[in-house]
Amino acid sequence: MKVWNIRVTDRNGFDSYSFFQEDEPTNQQLETIRKIYQNSGRYIPEDIEDIDVEIKGSFDNQNIPTYEQLIDHLKDKYRIIK
Repeated sequence: MKVWNIRVTDRNGFDSYSFFQEDEPTNQQLETIRKIYQNSGRYIPEDIEDIDVEIKGSFDNQNIPTYEQLIDHLKDKYRIIK
């Protein structure tokens, strides 16, 4: 499973979100996010078309260590050499 990072940008800045999904998000999925923003009531009509949704990156969830694995890694990496 992958973690996908997306960014929703408008004239006021941007919001970042992440979610789990195996395959790359489809244009339809990104458009659904855009439509939710457009219908939120936060925008004047002139700004509705200036909302952009983009994929910023992804990573494989299997590469995220458990807490125990992280501790073992840190102990290994930072152990005192005698």
